[in-house]
This record gives sequence, structure tokens and C-alpha cells, in this order.
Amino acid sequence: MTFIKQSPSEVNNPNSMLKFSVLDQGGLGRIGFLGEVVVPLSELKDQTIHDTWLDLFDKNGVKTQGELEVKLHWIHSKVLDKCLVLF
Repeated sequence: MTFIKQSPSEVNNPNSMLKFSVLDQGGLGRIGFLGEVVVPLSELKDQTIHDTWLDLFDKNGVKTQGELEVKLHWIHSKVLDKCLVLF
């Protein structure tokens, strides 16, 4: 089973970064790290839906063979003074 851990989904700073970690739960309950990707919120500032594939990188920043398909939408509310990223 493969699962994705992300943080944060709600931020107060438009200069924040979204980090997605892709993990795989193998036999005997072992969890393996498949890769991660960091997305600067500034890349989503046009507030449109971004549907794309992103390359995964290991913890040293070296590209792995994996990719992650994401659909991101940054909604910024000046009233709430918060940013919400939906995926």
C-alpha cells in the first residue's frame, strides 16, 4: 500500500512550501520512503487549478524514478488572511 503524507494544507504565509512525502507500507508493517516533492505556494498564485505530474526526490535532493500526480488549487482569502490549498 502506498500513501502520501503532506504538510501543510492551510497556511498563513503565501511564501510557504507544500511538502509531499510518498511512503510505501510493505510486508511486516515496514514503511519505506519512496520520495518527496516540495511545491512553493508562489507557483500557485494565479489561483487556478494545477493538474500536473511532479518528479520525486530522495532526502538528498536526488531525483528518483517516481512521480506524483497532483491537482492543486490555491485559494487565498484576504478576509480570513489565510491560504488554503485543496488537492
